[in-house]
Amino acid sequence: MDFGLKYFKPFTGSLALRYGITTETDGLASSATLKDYISSKLPINPVKQCIYQTLIPQAILNPPVSWYGSWSGSPKEEQFIKRIYPIPGESEIHMIWWDTVSPMVNWNYTNKWAEAYRSPKIEFSVAQSIMLENDALFADLVLPSCTQLEREDFTYHGLGPRLLWGGDQGNFVMVYMKKCIEPMGESKSDYEICRLVAERLGLENEFTEGNTIGDWVRKCYQRTSLPERISFEEFKEKGYYVFKFPDDWPRKPGMRRFYEDIRNNPLNTPSGKIEFYSERLAQKFPDDNERPPVARYIAAGETHQESLICDRARKYPLLVDTTHPRYRFHSQYDTVSWLHEIPAHKIIKKGYPYEALWMSPRDAESRGIKHGGLVRIYNERGSVITAAYITERMMPGVVRIPNGAGYDPIEIGKSSRGGTINTISPLNTTSKNAFGMASNAYLVQVEKWEEKLQ
Repeated sequence: MDFGLKYFKPFTGSLALRYGITTETDGLASSATLKDYISSKLPINPVKQCIYQTLIPQAILNPPVSWYGSWSGSPKEEQFIKRIYPIPGESEIHMIWWDTVSPMVNWNYTNKWAEAYRSPKIEFSVAQSIMLENDALFADLVLPSCTQLEREDFTYHGLGPRLLWGGDQGNFVMVYMKKCIEPMGESKSDYEICRLVAERLGLENEFTEGNTIGDWVRKCYQRTSLPERISFEEFKEKGYYVFKFPDDWPRKPGMRRFYEDIRNNPLNTPSGKIEFYSERLAQKFPDDNERPPVARYIAAGETHQESLICDRARKYPLLVDTTHPRYRFHSQYDTVSWLHEIPAHKIIKKGYPYEALWMSPRDAESRGIKHGGLVRIYNERGSVITAAYITERMMPGVVRIPNGAGYDPIEIGKSSRGGTINTISPLNTTSKNAFGMASNAYLVQVEKWEEKLQ
């Protein structure tokens, strides 16, 4: 592969986690992860049980649970395989170990996650966390992680379909991440945390295979095509290498080959052509009215009643638009104080940065809400305290608040003032036969908030 990954399949933590092999979102997660990179083989997970992530609360509180499908890059047949937790004869969850502490602010109905975390079924929980945020608040033990500026690593930029699924060209950057400073306080890298745990279990050599971080970085370098282009010493000194598109690379827009020669470049459908009617869905799930063979708008169904035509809209007459945030990446950077100075992002009241809830002047006036005033956005799943940002850019009947704001509970499992809107989103998957969370455009009500919080 001309962009450098010549021998191994790249799986960052967000992907590899679904195979149960990693405890880090990027870089040197664990020696097991790196061995899989280097061997170019998918990992073989000895643990056969799994839970689709958005079903974790139900799996803990009300097992058994079942679902169809796997992650989005899996073969199409995966969506028709039914999975169940717990597997008959296997144990339920008794311990949680977090390394990414953001489900509470990025996944659906996370007030229910709070209930699950506090279940007596969970006998012990540990979190690796940098800033003691979100889910880490529920941990019995917190292992402080350092930032990526405090560790040595090997990484890449430019991840995309060509990198994951093959190809021969692409703009791509390999990076030797240099440690800027030593880890602060008692914090350590995620790799070092796992190494120390392995050491106490008598498994350090099995985990490290006798390698240091520097050894693993060199092994990563050696298993790419970098040695053909730059020496390890030069790569380490420079810190990066850019793989560029050749000037004579034939540019082919998406599906151009299919357009030019359908017979020899068929699509991955039964007919090999673009299909507006899904034969597979009609055959496998003929009674799924929320995911019919022909895609169409469905306002409400047996899984979701979150439309303005539903009876619930009489009590909760507004639709909340929960976008991805503009001024943070999911939950990352929500604590960066200088970003709080952006009025459309946060509104500071008595020194506290409340998330801005965008709403139309008409909706605000009818509720006696003033710009910058504290408001309570709620439904039967809980409530969130925010500050009103009144703007003509919002149409009446719709309010907007992005996901990812930090979890700051007033009453655990019921209310938060951190702007954590996903705590009150729906819990069900997109349909009874399709995994995936539905966390946008659901019913809420908004009212002035008078109670003193300071």
